[in-house]
Amino acid sequence: DSDDKSEVVKRALEGRALRGLPSGVSKVGFLNDTTEEKGNRKWTVDKIRFPLVQKLLQKMATGRYSPAQMYRYAKDDLRLTTVPRKKVGGKPIAFSYMYNLLRDPIFAGFFFHNGKRCELDKRLPRAITEDDYWKIQAMLGSKGRPQPSKHEGLYNHFLLCEKCKGHMSPDFKHQLICPKCRFKFSC
Repeated sequence: DSDDKSEVVKRALEGRALRGLPSGVSKVGFLNDTTEEKGNRKWTVDKIRFPLVQKLLQKMATGRYSPAQMYRYAKDDLRLTTVPRKKVGGKPIAFSYMYNLLRDPIFAGFFFHNGKRCELDKRLPRAITEDDYWKIQAMLGSKGRPQPSKHEGLYNHFLLCEKCKGHMSPDFKHQLICPKCRFKFSC
């Protein structure tokens, strides 16, 4: 057993990423090549699922559909399923997975490893162009970044009191509801 095992593994994963091979289990539309020995396995194209994923992403890139509509299209019309593995898979994709599929840059031909952009192996086809990928990301919006709330009021700016010449501003009330007793109160 070596003392620098973690460094060796990190170096191997870095080299794999630089060769254009993402680590881990393949995404829907691709398969892990089991003919190679473990550690050198590449991805191959899933001839059944890749065209379906390509249709789905190209339809989303038109900008006329929501992720919920794309989920129904994938489930009902395309009958897109996950890749069957030993104990899991082979079932219709879940609604939550639709967002993962739409946000994954693998289908545009690149991926990120330790914060660095890596290009996907040239032998693997691209489902969409990079421009279409960024168009889909703009439609989905950013994830996890808080948006400032905008309160629309009758008077959104400071007003001047006629009697005391003091400044007034709108005051917005927020309502809280207790999850147990359903009691409502403002804060």
